[in-house]
Amino acid sequence: MTTGTTLVIGATGATGSRTVAQLTATGYRVKAASRHATPVPGAEPVAFDWYDHATHAAALDGADRVYLIPPRGVRTATNSTRRVGPRSASPTTSPTAPVCGPVVSVTVS
Repeated sequence: MTTGTTLVIGATGATGSRTVAQLTATGYRVKAASRHATPVPGAEPVAFDWYDHATHAAALDGADRVYLIPPRGVRTATNSTRRVGPRSASPTTSPTAPVCGPVVSVTVS
């Protein structure tokens, strides 16, 4: 098994669900985040709501990496990520995602 834990925010969506499947198939430990902590095969379900800041710390707890597709207003969640301290976060986009800013990969040291 690969070391570390990846938090996939939006794990029940089109891109997130495929990301969870690929990560778990290659041995990664995954926390699958969605608003209602919906179970996703092979992953630990956790609640995460972009607009409910009370869900951020618990979802991020123990995550070494964060995979997310940010909606509008992502700045607040990004700030939570920085405070909690995963070593890296890699926002992504898809051809159907609304444009919401530049795509960046952040490594926290």
